[in-house]
Amino acid sequence: RDKFHEAAGELVDLAVDRGTIVTVTSRRELGERLSTNRRFTPGDVDALLGFFALVPRKRWDAAPRGFQSRDWLPWKYRRRLSLVARPLVLFGSDADSPLLYGVNQLAMSTSYLLDGIGNASLPNEFFTSAEMQRYRGSVAETRGHAFEEEVAAELRRIGWQSRTSVQMPSIDAPAELGDVDVVAWHPGDPRLLLIECKRLQTARGLGEIVERLNQFRGDSKDRLGRHLRRHEWIQANLTSVVHRLSITSGIERTVPVLVVNADVPMQFQQGLPLPPEYILPLHRVAERLVPEKG
Repeated sequence: RDKFHEAAGELVDLAVDRGTIVTVTSRRELGERLSTNRRFTPGDVDALLGFFALVPRKRWDAAPRGFQSRDWLPWKYRRRLSLVARPLVLFGSDADSPLLYGVNQLAMSTSYLLDGIGNASLPNEFFTSAEMQRYRGSVAETRGHAFEEEVAAELRRIGWQSRTSVQMPSIDAPAELGDVDVVAWHPGDPRLLLIECKRLQTARGLGEIVERLNQFRGDSKDRLGRHLRRHEWIQANLTSVVHRLSITSGIERTVPVLVVNADVPMQFQQGLPLPPEYILPLHRVAERLVPEKG
């Protein structure tokens, strides 16, 4: 991140020296300035351009090696081959090849990338190094746990008792089933709520809505399917699970629930293995999860 800030600063300084908003330089000139003013090595310069420069490709409508179609399709968001993600345009591979950038675009891209790194909203494929992938994973995990605690706190506020991150082996279930984000119960209510918590980005456009729906069809490998397999195992072993969790109220059945951070298209989709009334944003928890009487 420090190198990125240094590079952005040098690009702004170059634009100020030229008195231009849209600046044309070359790979050689930028490399020399970064070396002299920012102590960049040739490897640092190559890494900068490799990650932040758009370069010519044989076909505009095909993904080059290491990329996917979603990285260039104009109607997709969070594309790796876009001017937002790569604010430098490099016209060739020679040292004197022209390099063009706009100061406003550079500022917008810097904000977009740093925010995306900070909140783990950029796809994992944005990062090529193991270190950055681990960092993104740790941020996503931290924010995910924080959201689980937020859901559990909201349930406790309306009278439910709850536990977070219940590991399936702790209730004698197979380890490959993972964990239940939040388990909740209420005195006198016959239901045991098994809640999957998901922090999802708002779907922007029809394409992202379809893509989001495809992630939650309930198939064996998708996000909803894994949650439903945990639910099936717990339902089949309910007496033992209730004992393991030290729940004394009369639990008769389990209910799988999906709680998300914002309104999502799955709430309105018919035919999912999870009823729409059990797919709800956090702000609807108090309204939808009203305790029942046994």
